[in-house]
Amino acid sequence: MKRVTAILWLTLAPAFATAHGVHEHGAATLAVTLEGDRLELALGAPGASIVGFERAPRDDAERAALARAQALLAAPAQWIALPAAAGCALESSAADFDTAGEHADFDVRAAWRCTAPARLTTLDLTLFERFARLERVTANLVLPDRQDSRTLARGAARLVLAP
Repeated sequence: MKRVTAILWLTLAPAFATAHGVHEHGAATLAVTLEGDRLELALGAPGASIVGFERAPRDDAERAALARAQALLAAPAQWIALPAAAGCALESSAADFDTAGEHADFDVRAAWRCTAPARLTTLDLTLFERFARLERVTANLVLPDRQDSRTLARGAARLVLAP
């Protein structure tokens, strides 16, 4: 049952936030689920928070900015650091820029298998250094022993997973 809850949370959280008007420039949401040896992340952010626009790119400069952002976000090691002792290996990742709605948003997914998940005690985000417009990330955690929510910001971007 926990697995179903975690999958639903990772799948629906970014869409739920966008559909219910939780669309704030400078902000992003991060859903973190750890179940057994599997770590899954889902990052949702308005286009304005990452590239400065919320529509399809209009010129070469915007197309280049979008391509750079998508490439960086699709490579999670570029924006999040996991403890080496946890032995996590990336299984999958994707970064999409959805322009179908009123506001264009980034939807980023990543999943790892960890040989020592008990040693997965922190996650360090470097998103703030990568994207100057990003001011705050609300992290929602679904962990084996609890559910929690934390707000991360520039200079305070470490997410503590261990109680």
